[in-house]
Amino acid sequence: MHRSARATAVALVALIVAMLAPDAASGVPRTFYIWLTCNPGTSTTGHINSTSFYPVENWDGSGFEGEFTAEFSVSLTPCKKPVFPQVWGLAAYRDTHGWGVPQPYNGSSNLIDIDSGVQAMCLIANETTRLECVAVGWVDVGGVLRPVNEGPLPVDSPRVDMRAVTVMLIPPPGPGCTTCP
Repeated sequence: MHRSARATAVALVALIVAMLAPDAASGVPRTFYIWLTCNPGTSTTGHINSTSFYPVENWDGSGFEGEFTAEFSVSLTPCKKPVFPQVWGLAAYRDTHGWGVPQPYNGSSNLIDIDSGVQAMCLIANETTRLECVAVGWVDVGGVLRPVNEGPLPVDSPRVDMRAVTVMLIPPPGPGCTTCP
């Protein structure tokens, strides 16, 4: 039993060291976003003003394969003055899982990629705190399923009642990095 616990501890330390080690390709240390935490009795609030959807072309220029980028216009009132690397997020939800994209308070991208399995999207304060949500429907336009905002959805709706798993790794600076510091 002690051997198993020791092996688990060694594996956990190795994982943490690997995550904090510099990226092998660039030599740049890996850094992570963090959720803005609020003092007791306070909370961040937010409102989705509008959403727009744009088809995503394949990187190799071979055309469109059913994925869309959802762009949000939002109004946020943080519970306190955020400092980098604190973030809020956008989340998309399928019937079995959700995922999030961190959004720096000083950033302006407000984008998340979705496909026809997505049934809802939310503005989030962290992986389990939804500030406001919208239902997503899909309509056939000329043989292509296109997303539509079907309107507000309660933040405790079964459609979004799950963790929005969010990768908090800050991408290394470079061309085309819309969420980089």
